[in-house]
Amino acid sequence: MTLLFFGLFAFSLLVSFVATREVRDVATRKGWVSAPRDGRHVHQSPLPRLGGVAIFLAFSVSLSVWLGLSLIFPRLLDGLAAPTLLRIYIPACLIFCLGIYDDLRGAGPYLKFSVQAVAATMLFAGGMRVLDLPLIFKSGSLPWFVDLPLTILWVVAVTNAFNLIDGLDGLAAGSALFSTMVFFVVSL
Repeated sequence: MTLLFFGLFAFSLLVSFVATREVRDVATRKGWVSAPRDGRHVHQSPLPRLGGVAIFLAFSVSLSVWLGLSLIFPRLLDGLAAPTLLRIYIPACLIFCLGIYDDLRGAGPYLKFSVQAVAATMLFAGGMRVLDLPLIFKSGSLPWFVDLPLTILWVVAVTNAFNLIDGLDGLAAGSALFSTMVFFVVSL
């Protein structure tokens, strides 16, 4: 089973590499680029936008392949049901759409934080939440009125952390790759 998971991980990585190249070429041809400016951007030549499309495409294709393989290998769904996947995928689609809108038209901070908070609330309602903080609140579950703001804060913070480092060419993708690899190894 571990070999199957590793193969799916490698497939996802391959899809993301191929899709990144294609999305880069399309964005460059269409003029969807980020011109160099003062501030947090350090690039000297225009960089293509919409890199999130390749990542989301790889995620979606890999998820579809995984669900297809689960018809042959039902153990792939052990501990994770299709409704759980939807409770993760729908908020991810919402954040993805916000990212596309932001790349093409530019979204203000109030819109970004509002959409991110809605997505985080959807995750919370779906059962994906900060359950406890033993270093601060000893052990035990947190009440929902503490749990909900912590979950929203976590999702908004992680989303914006990646958005901030996205100005450096390849840094966000590299950070996401290493984060994914760590989660993959821990989950095995």
